[in-house]
Amino acid sequence: MQIISIISIFLLLSVKCEIKTIKLQCNFSICYSEKVIKYKIDKDVKFILENQKFYEIEELQLSWLVGGLERNFSEFKNLKILKIKNSNLKNLKNIFENITQLDIKESELKILPNFSEKLQKIFITKNKIEILKKLNFKSVKNLRLLNLEENSIFYINSIAFKENFEIETLNLNKNLLTKVEEETFRFNKNLKEIYLNYNKIKEIKIETFSYNNNLEILELRGNKIEKIYKNTFIQNSHLRWLDLAENEIFYIPLKVFEKIIFIDLSYNLCINQGFYTKSKLITHMEKLIERNCHYFFMAQCGFI
Repeated sequence: MQIISIISIFLLLSVKCEIKTIKLQCNFSICYSEKVIKYKIDKDVKFILENQKFYEIEELQLSWLVGGLERNFSEFKNLKILKIKNSNLKNLKNIFENITQLDIKESELKILPNFSEKLQKIFITKNKIEILKKLNFKSVKNLRLLNLEENSIFYINSIAFKENFEIETLNLNKNLLTKVEEETFRFNKNLKEIYLNYNKIKEIKIETFSYNNNLEILELRGNKIEKIYKNTFIQNSHLRWLDLAENEIFYIPLKVFEKIIFIDLSYNLCINQGFYTKSKLITHMEKLIERNCHYFFMAQCGFI
């Protein structure tokens, strides 16, 4: 009774607050905040708001959910941002129709939900996703940013991103990828940033990034790459930052980095042994230094 009274007083004191964001701090069955008490009953979710209308809420943050969201949240007409953190999610059946940003962090989500077509930004980080299936993101044609960092993704279907023509930023850092198919980014001509750091990628094929003419940043740090093939980046005329550090690279063909301004190749096999390539590469590397290329790489690899 004392706890209930305290919560009631707390709610009464906050009636005059005008907020657009709900932040829930939940402890298993009961969650409370300045405006909300949430009860979880038989896998359903009910909200009780004090002096706050559902349609006014633009951002909703949920924590410590168990099971998933199986309730229709049609009351939240103007909700734009949904954030879920530290939850034991198994599913996410109902996604709000009007949200433009979905953020699921440090949870147990294994299966990607059916996304709202209005989504522009998706952050599903530190979850349990393993596979990106065929046309997994078909419904989100206006997607601009996709962040799937720190999952357990080991396979991406070659047409998983086929319908995402507008995507500009893709983050797949810290997963378990061993390869990226040549067709994976074929339909994503607006991609400007790709992050594939700390996977287990062994090879970059010539066609992998050849369709991404607008690519500006490409990071492949901390993989298992051994060599770079000729013409790998020939189509990436706008590429200004390439990070290949912490790989196992021992071979680079002549002029492969001719159009790239900033490069990091530090902590590759060239530290312990020379590159197996033509001597003309050294001249090209000197030109890279003149264009303010990453100095640390040059010093370690013995080109200056």
